[in-house]
Amino acid sequence: MSLLDWDYDEIAYRVQTGLDRLTVSFFRHHGARVRRDEVDFHGYEHLELEVAHDGHRLRVRQYARARGLEETPPGRNEPYPTEELTSTFDDQPASAVPTERLARWLASLPAGQAASTPDLPPPDPTNPFAPPPRRAGGPQPPAPSHNPFLTERPAAPGPNPFAPPSPEEKRQRALDWLRSDDD
Repeated sequence: MSLLDWDYDEIAYRVQTGLDRLTVSFFRHHGARVRRDEVDFHGYEHLELEVAHDGHRLRVRQYARARGLEETPPGRNEPYPTEELTSTFDDQPASAVPTERLARWLASLPAGQAASTPDLPPPDPTNPFAPPPRRAGGPQPPAPSHNPFLTERPAAPGPNPFAPPSPEEKRQRALDWLRSDDD
């Protein structure tokens, strides 16, 4: 095995016991759809990925404390410390699948990143804020030239009861007060 070859037995073992960053890198570069890969502000890593190839499907969902740069990685036959791990191969627990079978399947994965196809539901046709559907091959309709919300401008705001009076208003009040004493 050369320096640039992957150790598929080790990756299969990590699928069964917990993924490390090197294994996540392998999956990223072998067609995995990474749904979530982030570290929360408590220092926990959330990872969800899915790989489908040759009629088989691997799904991994892991919640683990993120390792720092100064920490040593777990040894070859040591499980990765996880808080929560759900790993399934063909809808059965990956830990129940023989490591050799997983390793053969992992070795058959083609190199390359997964195509980015969002799994978004189609937009609601009754939603007035949804963009208009695109027409394949045809010209796109022009964007509206006016903003319908600008026609619904509210009237000018009334006086602010909490704002201090203007100097002219203060002067007028003082004059009115002085005149009221004469009566």
